[in-house]
Amino acid sequence: MIISTLPVQVSGLTNAVFISANEKHSCAVASDGTAWCWGGGSFGQLGNGSISSSSIPVPVSGLANAVSISAGVSHSCAVASDGAAWCWGGGTYGQLGNGANADSTVPVMVTDPDAP
Repeated sequence: MIISTLPVQVSGLTNAVFISANEKHSCAVASDGTAWCWGGGSFGQLGNGSISSSSIPVPVSGLANAVSISAGVSHSCAVASDGAAWCWGGGTYGQLGNGANADSTVPVMVTDPDAP
């Protein structure tokens, strides 16, 4: 592991407009609305369909219109341009917001409690 006390450019990500970092992983939204995550992925929090870690950004599967993103400890969430919220990663305590208490390696839509 390389530690830097100075800022370093994220490999392969040059058009980020929003970024969030947490203990073991980071995520960003690019200007084209794609979402990217990198770092630890043991709970699926990179959103690319695996539980592998990555030292370079990987695209979040199926999320093409993100406007903001947040990296939690073991999960990540994004808001899409249509206002829908999506989460992925560790969900043991219901933190993915889809009514299940299970992990997901790809984004799942957050359930709207006001929906009929």
